[in-house]
Amino acid sequence: FDGELLINVVAEMNRYTSTPLSVQDSRVGDLRVSGVFRTGDQSQFVDVISRVLPVAARTSPGGATELVWSPPDARG
Repeated sequence: FDGELLINVVAEMNRYTSTPLSVQDSRVGDLRVSGVFRTGDQSQFVDVISRVLPVAARTSPGGATELVWSPPDARG
C-alpha cells in the first residue's frame, strides 16, 4: 500500500480472514497507510498500525476487533 486510506486497507485485509476488523470513526478510516502487510495476519497488522498511527484495537466479548481513535496523549 502506498498512501492508501486505512478504511480501504482494512477492507482489503478483511478479504483474507475469518475475523474481520472494523473501522467506525472517520478519523481512523481517513488516515493514510503505506507498507507491506501479510494478508491473513490481522494481529501483525493491528500491532504495526497501532504503533505508527493514532489508533488502538478494541476487541468485543464476541471477538470482533475495531480500530478506534487513540491520540498519543491518550496512550499513556
